[in-house]
Amino acid sequence: MAVSDIVPARTVGMEPAEYTGLEELCVPPNAAHVALVDHVRRAVAQRQLGRTSSKTTVTHLVLAWVPAIAAGCVGVAVNDMALWVVVWLVIASVLVGNAAIGHEAVHGHLVASRRWNSVIGTAAVLTILGSYATYRCYHLEHHARTGRDGDPERTPLNFPTRRLYVAVMVLGGLLVLFENSAYTAMTVFGKRLPWVRTPRQRRAIRLNALLLLVVLGAIVVGMVLDPWVTLNVWLVPYAIGVFGLLPLLLVPEHYGATGRGDVLENTRTVRSNAVVRWAYWNNNYHAAHHLAPAVPYDKIEQVDRLLERSGTVENVWRLRSYTSFHWGTLTHLVFNRPEAGDRERP
Repeated sequence: MAVSDIVPARTVGMEPAEYTGLEELCVPPNAAHVALVDHVRRAVAQRQLGRTSSKTTVTHLVLAWVPAIAAGCVGVAVNDMALWVVVWLVIASVLVGNAAIGHEAVHGHLVASRRWNSVIGTAAVLTILGSYATYRCYHLEHHARTGRDGDPERTPLNFPTRRLYVAVMVLGGLLVLFENSAYTAMTVFGKRLPWVRTPRQRRAIRLNALLLLVVLGAIVVGMVLDPWVTLNVWLVPYAIGVFGLLPLLLVPEHYGATGRGDVLENTRTVRSNAVVRWAYWNNNYHAAHHLAPAVPYDKIEQVDRLLERSGTVENVWRLRSYTSFHWGTLTHLVFNRPEAGDRERP
């Protein structure tokens, strides 16, 4: 089963060091999934689902970023605490969306130009104080080795106790930020990471590090000149989004996976609601994305419908809501691998 047999040709043939994540489909699939993979391949080709739409992306960006900026301006003008809470939540949701924008940029889903994908992705990830270039290398390697040896995300999460689950929910965002910053610093100071393979990638990471220093400097200046505004229009929403909301969305993706079998047995989709799907740029369709990473965010739901109609994906990897995942994990560790968490089950 070759890559070109599964995905649109336009995504094949990138230099090996710029891995697209498509070869994960070469893992021997569950027999029930073979026909499904072929059906998805044909649908992606026939419907031309691999095409990006710059117009759709620009519209989405405007509808996300402009209201957030406007909300911040209104908050500053009115300066009412009850209103600030609403402003925080609006801006926090956009910052979480910016993390998803970075993800879509990695796969070239935002616009047709690779350069502009990088520009938009870099700007979006800088708002959450991260390095897009580091994340890009990291994430493409994750697609290549999902749940297996060499995956930079390491062994998929599988909490032995509810206490550990709560700890990760509280500290997960901080850990993700620290990891991205640490890998960036390592590269800047000459450490060769196994998934940062080319001089071009290292130069991009060094440039992102410089830009990140500029952003951090802007925060310092803002805190000196007007700490109240800086806190309310950026740092408080940042804390809510990155440390509060983002772990809720990221943890379910591969939780409980073993690395054995194919991608549909190691990756979880959460349907959620229309508001979350829009704000998160459809990143909730995670299994469909790993199966067809060439398909952009605005069309990935069509791939998910194919998976749903097939009836071959286990229910544990397809959930109705993030609430159902987190409630099941918090109460009984429902989604654990069999070897962990048994003593906490009823």
